[in-house]
Amino acid sequence: IKFERSSAAGVSFAPGVTTIIDMKLKEKGTSYWERYDLGIGDYDIKGRDFNAIVKCNNYANTLESIFGNIDNFTLNLKGRANEEFTTIDAEGYMDGNPKHLIQLRLERIAELP
Repeated sequence: IKFERSSAAGVSFAPGVTTIIDMKLKEKGTSYWERYDLGIGDYDIKGRDFNAIVKCNNYANTLESIFGNIDNFTLNLKGRANEEFTTIDAEGYMDGNPKHLIQLRLERIAELP
């Protein structure tokens, strides 16, 4: 199984069954300090409406965001979930620069216990 930051792994888990997967690191990938650190500073869900403030930091200053090579920025997002709460379509802007717009579709891939 190949694990990547932004792709799905082709593994299915049967409901009500414990599955144990034994893994070993084949080779080191990009270090933690060279990746963006995403943290949700605040979020709110009322009914199907979703609001969030997402803080993005690039501690190593080696990666570029879709907005360019910026050390850190904050996204202000608003969205709405579908009736089944399986997806949220959201859009927002970079704090301090509303011309930097982003649109997202968030998809639920698993239920938490």
